[in-house]
Amino acid sequence: MGSKSQRSRLSGDSAVTVAGGALCCVALLAGVWLADAGAGGSRQSVAAEALSVTVGVLGVGYYLIRRSEANRRESESQFHTLADNIPQLAWMARPDGHIYWYNRRWYEYTGTTLATQEGWRWESVHDPDELPKVLAGWQASIATGEPFDMVFPLRGADGSFRPFLTRVMPVKDTANRVTHWFGTNTDISEQQDRAEELRSLAGELSEADRRKDEFLATLAHELRNPLAPIRNGLHILRESEGATKAGRTLAMMDRQLSHMVRLVDDLLDASRISRGKIALSTGRLELRAMIEAAAEDARPLVEKAGHELAVALPDAPIYVEGDATRLAQVVTNLLSNSAKYTHAGGRVRLALGRESGHAVVSVRDDGIGIPPAMLGRVFEMFTQVDRELEKTTGGLGIGLSLVKGLVEMHGGTVEARSEGEGRGSEFVVRLPVAASGSPRAEFSARPSS
Repeated sequence: MGSKSQRSRLSGDSAVTVAGGALCCVALLAGVWLADAGAGGSRQSVAAEALSVTVGVLGVGYYLIRRSEANRRESESQFHTLADNIPQLAWMARPDGHIYWYNRRWYEYTGTTLATQEGWRWESVHDPDELPKVLAGWQASIATGEPFDMVFPLRGADGSFRPFLTRVMPVKDTANRVTHWFGTNTDISEQQDRAEELRSLAGELSEADRRKDEFLATLAHELRNPLAPIRNGLHILRESEGATKAGRTLAMMDRQLSHMVRLVDDLLDASRISRGKIALSTGRLELRAMIEAAAEDARPLVEKAGHELAVALPDAPIYVEGDATRLAQVVTNLLSNSAKYTHAGGRVRLALGRESGHAVVSVRDDGIGIPPAMLGRVFEMFTQVDRELEKTTGGLGIGLSLVKGLVEMHGGTVEARSEGEGRGSEFVVRLPVAASGSPRAEFSARPSS
């Protein structure tokens, strides 16, 4: 949109063009007149004809100018209607940054008029502390012809400041010269308020999570304290007179106590991992020996559930850098998970291999499977695929979470696979193979408990 002087120039240029055309017609007809005169023609009739054509050309030019002005006014009216009804504040400036027009939203928000804002007087509604940065950015855009983009506060009619996202685009001609600037200011106060609320909520959730971890650690320690004397008491009873009569009861108590110890140990480990309190005792490990030892530790649990456990190991040794006890815990937890979620008479297969510089440990079963929606969540704390089954077999839903945490601490990954419910499942652990020059700290026949 142009100013009054620009509109005047447009009308003047059109008039000059039409007048020039008329003069050309006169000159052309004058030549014809001279030729006709030389041939004995009537000079008066030729002059009349020239005048008639000139008037006709001027009339057409005047009509074109009026139509062009009407079209321009209609376009300006449509632009003003649109610009006044957008939610943003909007304005236009000359190439040198002089603002000559604002939309209605600008005046409503700032409580100003064009007389008080034209040119560079818009500085009056800016925060004085932010103004130098705004001016520097705006002047840089004017100098380079590049768009301007910045967030800064603007003062409203009530005197309060609100944050606005300001974007200014250059309008260029065919020669790539800036003819105008068109700018908008979008109020983002609500977005910033919501972002602040989300940050506050995230802080509260983080604090609640920290307190939860502390509670789990305290709970696990408090539960573990009485377990040692209870186990010692069971041992004394088993060795005392009359133990034969109470043998079945003592065995049941021992099984339940062992189960409680495992739950408490899982709670302790989960708390330590979430707080970064676990320290690994790493060394160069030969995985075949570790896998065999872990399988033997888990075999009674698997076979007690009525399953068949098969172990497949490679002929060549595979070495990794890791903590023998913690990696054995990973394998035992995966075998325990498969035994729990496989119906009696199932098959559980433990395999070790090497693939693309990684040792690959796989535990596969033909159990109840994992729904597709749960594949990405099975490693989350307290997640249980089948809660009814969990109630009958026991567990807190933290075993796989421990697996993921321990594997990642070794620089590896773990993945759950399943074709769906009733189709079994497979858990695949990948660990980086140790460099051939790593110092030896060979894994012994059985990991420490």
